[in-house]
Amino acid sequence: MDTIIRTKTLTDDVVEQLKSFIEVETLLPGDRFPTESELCKRLGVSRTVVREAIARLKARGILRSKRGSGVFVDRQLDQESNTPLAPPNLAELLEILELRLALEVEGARLAAKRGTASQMVELSTATKIFEQRIGDWDRSVEADVHFHLTIARATGNSQFETLLAEMSQRVLPHRQGLVSLFKDQGARQAQNEKIAAEHLVIAEAILSGDSEGAERAMRYHLEGVRRLYIDWDSPAAIIGVSSP
Repeated sequence: MDTIIRTKTLTDDVVEQLKSFIEVETLLPGDRFPTESELCKRLGVSRTVVREAIARLKARGILRSKRGSGVFVDRQLDQESNTPLAPPNLAELLEILELRLALEVEGARLAAKRGTASQMVELSTATKIFEQRIGDWDRSVEADVHFHLTIARATGNSQFETLLAEMSQRVLPHRQGLVSLFKDQGARQAQNEKIAAEHLVIAEAILSGDSEGAERAMRYHLEGVRRLYIDWDSPAAIIGVSSP
């Protein structure tokens, strides 16, 4: 049996450190979280890494932002894996996806035009990390968010990353619940292999500076996400490896 090498990124480490900070400081829901600047000094990492770590904790529902007030603890860590998922609201998910299409299709185009050399390295790494996690649904969902946030960052416009992180916060718990849509581990892995292939096409277009190709590839990818959401809402839709 092949061994899957799990690549741990600096952001992964910072996520764990922030969770430990919440535990050690016994922060409760409603407590204010340190600012990005404070965390950068405390942890000795860049603002980019801190932002992505916070975005992941927001996506898990552990932290939340209050516009103009800062970041706050939203729920305790021991509730992270035990809180049942709310039933999906398909209309809301599709509305958010419409925003993602408008945001990320343009974002992919801009990333191909504006991305720096270091951001292209980050994108290449993010693509590989998802590929290495295709057999682990929960970890692959996080890696998918990381991939899309990396592209948003490469636009050179911080608002792309901020808006996408906020949308991920609302959608990610439901995406983790998508596991119930698949018949077995093989079906889940087949879906992730499809996503990995689409990520690779997007990344290759961006890395080569092909803005139109990046735009097309991202649109195709997100339209596939839309079809998956609609399948999830169908009571009869349980996807197997051999499903059309």
